[in-house]
Amino acid sequence: VTSVSTVNTDAVGSYSVTYSVSDTNGNAADSVVRTVSVVDTTKPVITLLGSATETVEAKGTYTDAGASASDTLDGNLTGSVTSVNTVNIDAVGSYSVTYRASDANGNTADSVIRTVSVVDTTKPVITLLGNATETVEAKGTYTDAGASASDTLDGSLSVTSVNTVNTDAIGSYTVTYNVSDANGNAADSVARTVSVVDTTAPSITSVSSETTDGSYMAGDEIEVTVNFSEAVTLSGGNLVVTLDTAQTVTISSISAATSASGTYTVQSGDTSS
Repeated sequence: VTSVSTVNTDAVGSYSVTYSVSDTNGNAADSVVRTVSVVDTTKPVITLLGSATETVEAKGTYTDAGASASDTLDGNLTGSVTSVNTVNIDAVGSYSVTYRASDANGNTADSVIRTVSVVDTTKPVITLLGNATETVEAKGTYTDAGASASDTLDGSLSVTSVNTVNTDAIGSYTVTYNVSDANGNAADSVARTVSVVDTTAPSITSVSSETTDGSYMAGDEIEVTVNFSEAVTLSGGNLVVTLDTAQTVTISSISAATSASGTYTVQSGDTSS
């Protein structure tokens, strides 16, 4: 028996194998034919390029690595791979890139998915408004210039501050600024140093006496009180107060006081206008 086969397994189609035979006297048998159908029911296979899971920073750039595909009959189908990419770098979340491919005979590959996590790990940045160091006079008014803050994802943020400045006491103080973004990333704190200083010289605000006006004899004593704009300490000298009579009252000791008193002894011939 001889056979003639037209079967081509590289191409889908219907083929035949024909069988023939003759006896020794040349009588040929009726040919017998087998029909062979070459079919393609094998799905292509998709292979991810890169990792199955990826992480990208919010507001960054996501470049997908893609995927390749191969088929037992069609060979390389990479150029036919399609993808659906849901990644949104403007919003924190979990996203997918789904790859699909089909061969020439309509066999669809099993979809392959890459998971992409968009995260926010970037801290906001605080920027001082005004100077990093400030000086204010004691008993004056300190108005803080504030600070601004920005975040790659949230944009402009409102800053909170802790202000320890006490203008009633000389010293070095801080104003500390803090902020966190919507995803809990805390900015590095920024501090302004404020020095409260006293460069204003004290002054005498009034000179008074509790002794009533009237006539006095020589030798009578009158207590004179000097009032100051702030607490003063006298060191290395005397405070001399000249009265209307042209006489003087000497005060020799003042220690962190806002007033001081001295005694004047009336002299013969003293007059006051």
